[in-house]
Amino acid sequence: ASESDKVKVDPGVAAAHKVTLSALPDPEDLEGGLAGVYNCRVCCIDCGSHKGWLQHVGGKKHRARKAKDGPRPWRMEELELFPCRASTLCPHAFVADLDVSLRERLTAYLLGRCPHSPEIVNIVEHISVAEPKHLRIKELVETVEAALVIGDEIYTQTQSNPDLVSSMFDMACGHGLLGCLLAYRFAHLQVVCVDTERRPCFDTYLKAFRSCGIADKHESLPLTNITFIEADLGSVELPKGAFLAGVHACNGATGVILDMAAKISAGYAVIPCCIPDALCVVQTSRSGSGTKSSMGDDTRYAVQVGVIAKTFAARRVCCIERRITNRNLVVLGGFSEAVKGD
Repeated sequence: ASESDKVKVDPGVAAAHKVTLSALPDPEDLEGGLAGVYNCRVCCIDCGSHKGWLQHVGGKKHRARKAKDGPRPWRMEELELFPCRASTLCPHAFVADLDVSLRERLTAYLLGRCPHSPEIVNIVEHISVAEPKHLRIKELVETVEAALVIGDEIYTQTQSNPDLVSSMFDMACGHGLLGCLLAYRFAHLQVVCVDTERRPCFDTYLKAFRSCGIADKHESLPLTNITFIEADLGSVELPKGAFLAGVHACNGATGVILDMAAKISAGYAVIPCCIPDALCVVQTSRSGSGTKSSMGDDTRYAVQVGVIAKTFAARRVCCIERRITNRNLVVLGGFSEAVKGD
C-alpha cells in the first residue's frame, strides 16, 4: 500500500478481501461513515466530493472545530471502515498497520466498550508498538466483545452467591488475550489459560498489562492471578467453583469443554466455531449441497448452536456483533442445579 493509503495493509491482503484503501474517508469527519457520502459531521457542511472533503478537512477551520468538539462516540457500524473481507473483519490485518484516523476510531471503540478501564487504550498501544505482529484487529475486537459477555455472566451469577466461581479457565485459549482481560477485570479470581502451546504473544500481553494497567488493591502489579498450562484440555484437573470459557475452540474442543463443565456442574460460556457432526446430533446441509434441505451458512450455524444449547442445558444464547465474525453466537449455561432453576 502507498503512503497515502488510508489503511496500511499488504496489497495482496487488500485485494483478496476487497479492502478499498485510498477511497476511505476519515470516519471521524464523515456523515454516515462510509465512502461516497461527503457531509462533514463536525462542521455540518456538504463537501460534495472526495476532493472537496480532502480540502475541507485539511483546512484550519475544520481542524480547530474538531479539536474543540473532541471525537464522537463509537458506533458499531464503523467496523466496516476497518479492513474487512466479505462481511466480517479481515483476520489478517494488524492493529499496528492502521493509519492515524483508524487508530483514533479504535481508541473510541475501546473507550466506548471499556468505559471503566480507559487504560486499555495504553495497553493496546504498548502491544502494537512492542510487537507489531502480536495483535490483529479482529482478534482484539472479537476478544473484547467475548470478554464483556462472559464477564457479565460471571458477575451476574455470582451476585447472590460470591463463592459460586473461584476460578476461570480459558480453554483452548490460543493467544490468551481473553484470559488476560478477564483476569484484569476479576482480580480476585484465579484465571488459567490452557492450550498445547504458550504463544509468544501471551507474554507480550502480560508485559503490556503490567506496564500500563492498574493493579487491584490486593495486587503488587496487574495479572498476578493468571497462569498458563501447556496441556491437552482433557488432562486438566478442574477444581470446584471453576468457570470454563472457550472462544472458537476448533476440532471438537468445544465439545470437550462442555463435557468437562457438565461433569462438575461448572458454569460455561462457549462461542462455537467449526462444529463437528458428533457435537451436533441434528443433520444439517450447506447451501449448494444438492439436497432440498440445504440452507445458508448463517442459518446452519444458528441451528447447530441451538442444538448444542439444548443438549448441554444452556441457560441462554446471545451474540456478539456479526460484523466481527460470522461465528458470533455465545452459549451460556452450567453451574449448580439451583442456578439452573433461576
